[in-house]
Amino acid sequence: MEGSQTIELLCQLSHASSLQQICDLAYQITGNPVFISDLAHTILAYTKCVDIEDETWQTNIVHAQLSRNIMNQNREVNSVHTTSEVERRPVVVMDDYLPYPHVIKTLVQDHKAVGVLVLTSCLKPLEEQDVHLVELISSFVAACMKRERYHISDNRNAVENYFIKLLDGESHTREQIDKRLEQLDYHQKPYTYVLALCNDESASARGKEMLSQIRLDISSALHCQVLLYNSLLICVYSGDKPVKRWPEDVPGMEELLNKWGLLCGVSRQLTHMDGLRDRFLQAQAVMEKGRRLARRQRCYHYDSMSSFLLLDRIPVSELDNFCHEQVQRLWAYDLQHGTELCVTLQVYLEQAKSLSKTAELMYIHRNTVRYRIKRCMELLDNELEDGNEIFAF
Repeated sequence: MEGSQTIELLCQLSHASSLQQICDLAYQITGNPVFISDLAHTILAYTKCVDIEDETWQTNIVHAQLSRNIMNQNREVNSVHTTSEVERRPVVVMDDYLPYPHVIKTLVQDHKAVGVLVLTSCLKPLEEQDVHLVELISSFVAACMKRERYHISDNRNAVENYFIKLLDGESHTREQIDKRLEQLDYHQKPYTYVLALCNDESASARGKEMLSQIRLDISSALHCQVLLYNSLLICVYSGDKPVKRWPEDVPGMEELLNKWGLLCGVSRQLTHMDGLRDRFLQAQAVMEKGRRLARRQRCYHYDSMSSFLLLDRIPVSELDNFCHEQVQRLWAYDLQHGTELCVTLQVYLEQAKSLSKTAELMYIHRNTVRYRIKRCMELLDNELEDGNEIFAF
C-alpha cells in the first residue's frame, strides 16, 4: 500500500468509533486480519470486512467465543502477552494455537492489562513495519475500550462482556448461549428480570461516573449481575420466586432507588438468555416512558405501562381522535381554570381508586384528592363505578 493511503487510513483510525471499525481498518492498513479479546478470552471484535476462508481463523476466531480450547489460550496468555506487557511492545510469536506467525500486543488501561490485540499473517507474510503498526493501532484500541462498554479484565467478570454481545443483538442459538454461560459458570435462577436504571444526569460525564459508583452498590445489595450499557445501568435480577410488586418485594431495592434518585424500568420475566435484548428493550422503553410522564414514583413495570407504549405507535397529531370526549372536556376545564383534575383522576384510577395512595403519590392531602375526584364526577357526569367506562376514560 502506498504511503499516502496508509496515512489516510491511520487518520480514519484516529476517529474510529468502535472496536469493530478499528479491526476493519487495521486489515486495510496491514493486509492481514486482527482480533481483539479481553483477558478472559472473550473475542470483543475481529476483522469482518473481508471473507477469510482460513479454517483456523474460522475455528479459533469467528467461533472462538462459543467453542474454544481454553488450555491453548491460557498457555498463550501466560507465555506471550505477559511478555508484551512487561516489555511494553508487540511480540511476534509462532505456536500451535494459530499455525502462522502473529503479532500480539497487550492492551493496558491505567497500568493494568485488560486485553490483547492480535494481528495474524494468514493472508500475507509479516513485514518489518507490521510490529510498529500494531503498536500504533493498539493505542487507538485501548482508548476505544475505555470509551466503550468493554472494561473487563479477568474471568470473574467475563459474563458482562458476553451479555453485552447479546444486548448488541449478536445471533446465537440457545445451545451456544447455554454452553458459553456454562463455561463462564453463570447459572440463571428460575425467575429472572431485566432492569434498566438511570438518574437525571445519565447523559452527562458526571452522571456516567455516578452510575459506576451506583453499579457497585446495586450489585452488592441485590446480589445480581449489573453492567453499564449505553449510559444506562442494566441489572439482570434473578430469584427463586416471582416478583409481584416492584420495588417493594425486592429487599433493599426501594432504598437504593431513593438513595441514588434512580428511575427503573422492569421487563417481563426472562425465561432464557436468548431473549436478553428483547427484555432490555422492554425495560428501557418503560423507564423512558415513566420519565417522560414525570410520575412521582421510581419504578415502572412493563405490563403496567404497556398501554402507554402502545399509544406511542399512534402519531401525536391523531391522538385526540382516540381520547374520550368527556376527558377532553375535563382537560379543557383544567386549562381554563388552572386546575389538576385530569392528572388527579388518572392517578386515582391507576391506584384502584385509593384516596390515600393517590394523595401519597401526588404529595397532596387526602381530602384534596376527595374534593378533586368529586369535582371530576360532576364534570364527567359519572360515578366511576362502571369498569367499561373507567377503561374508556
